[in-house]
Amino acid sequence: MKIAVDVMGTDYGPQELVLGAVQAVRAYEVVLVGDSEIIKKLLEEYNAADERKITVHHSSEVINMDEHPGIAVKAKKDASIVVATKLLRDKECDALVSSGSTGAA
Repeated sequence: MKIAVDVMGTDYGPQELVLGAVQAVRAYEVVLVGDSEIIKKLLEEYNAADERKITVHHSSEVINMDEHPGIAVKAKKDASIVVATKLLRDKECDALVSSGSTGAA
């Protein structure tokens, strides 16, 4: 099973979500969706930069909690939740987890 994780859509930043993914890879493959530079630095910090079950899929935009979800999804085609949803739709992942905007998800 491969799970897409929108690590950018949270009020507290991607740190805890990336750490959770590092800990979860014993059971699952994880695709971390978001700013690849930030994610790769966090993976290095957590000694997981070479973890084979973690891949990074870059997205350049984030839908913030104060944005109208319907408008933001249409305007931000490269938002992490939009990209993660496409991975799920295209069957590149089996599930999707997001702690971001519920309306956008």
